[in-house]
Amino acid sequence: MVLRSSIITVRCFGCDWDPQKDLENQRKHGVRFVVACCVFDDPHRHVVPDDGNYDEDRWIALGRVGPVVLVVAFTERKGRDRIISARRAKRREEQTYYEGFS
Repeated sequence: MVLRSSIITVRCFGCDWDPQKDLENQRKHGVRFVVACCVFDDPHRHVVPDDGNYDEDRWIALGRVGPVVLVVAFTERKGRDRIISARRAKRREEQTYYEGFS
């Protein structure tokens, strides 16, 4: 059996989230919101409006944190980004991210 581990030092600030929602997201997608917050530090991130029907404006950010491309749904509250959900990007979403460089 081969065990792999990695350590990522996270130093990203400026996001808010619901702690209970963060736990649910970790169970569902394996991504902590404190890590997802680092997407906003990626100078190559893509941000598009979320076309869902919500009672607030929401956006989808596609960006890289270390070697991983994440998809982060967020809104703005009180001048801060509030994370709603986060997950690893699917293959096509990763391609979209990297196509932005060409």
